[in-house]
Amino acid sequence: MDISIIMATFNRAHLLSQSLTALSSQTGLSGLNWEVILVDHNCTDESLVVAEGVRARTGLPVRILSESLPSLSAARNTGIQAATGRYLGFTDDDVLPQSEWVRGLYDVFEQTGCDAIGGKVLPVYPAGTPAWIKEHRQFLNGPIVFRDEGDESRYYTEHMLPFVGANMAVRRDMVTRVGGFSEDLGPGSDAPVGGEDTDLFRRIAAKGRVYYSARSVVEHLHQPHRMTFGYVTNWFFRHGYSIARSHQDSLRLCERRFAGVPAYLVKEWLQRSGRLMVNGFSSQRRLESWCKLMWMSGYCQGARKTAQRTEERTRAWAAKSE
Repeated sequence: MDISIIMATFNRAHLLSQSLTALSSQTGLSGLNWEVILVDHNCTDESLVVAEGVRARTGLPVRILSESLPSLSAARNTGIQAATGRYLGFTDDDVLPQSEWVRGLYDVFEQTGCDAIGGKVLPVYPAGTPAWIKEHRQFLNGPIVFRDEGDESRYYTEHMLPFVGANMAVRRDMVTRVGGFSEDLGPGSDAPVGGEDTDLFRRIAAKGRVYYSARSVVEHLHQPHRMTFGYVTNWFFRHGYSIARSHQDSLRLCERRFAGVPAYLVKEWLQRSGRLMVNGFSSQRRLESWCKLMWMSGYCQGARKTAQRTEERTRAWAAKSE
């Protein structure tokens, strides 16, 4: 098998139909042996009926698997284990790959010899999206996923944003070397906001070469409930919390604490609060200052949770030793 496309799905039947149809409409696949691995991630809606319908209607070479563990990373790893392609492409059930996406990924691997690929993720906003979301598209690239490093394909450099699960591909042998997705990161884990794809990016970049493909383009269908200030604020808080949970080993080493939070983080939180007060008079900076404060608030909460769990484990160990 030349290339396997892996997609996990959970209760998005209305969007999954569009995503699978876009995959069935790929062009330039003559002579290419490919497959789609769809992982049913505990769906309770009509998603599987939709998938079977697209397969029957279009002939899409899709295999349907299931994964009951709540972690999105676990679902993706199940897809990896079942896939037979030399190259593994990843996308999501609310994404529309452009018509040459699959062929383009394959060609980049063959032409460059790279170990992984990231491409463009362009947002499709629902009707009624507030202007401030579109105006801050680059800053909000996390909660409102957006990746566009320009029209020049090249190897990743330090200033470029890591690829995301909506549009990425990896050599199978590289996945074997780095161990797949970390199942304690990402949706469904104790660190629920992203990070699993960034973590994989960094592990691959440390051992191989990651290429940005400007011709590998997908459109991300954003849902209306994400186009709100409340969603954006909550995302930054939960993302800070998730990152702190991934930093738990280093956070445990901090001895000076205030209410369970490392003292240097409390200082940083106070500094960001001050910046918000200053930048509150600037409409351009107000949103960014607020979101950064929410991120730091989440990070402090995650750090405190780490300290609590360390204390609980210490007490439990002491009790067993008595």
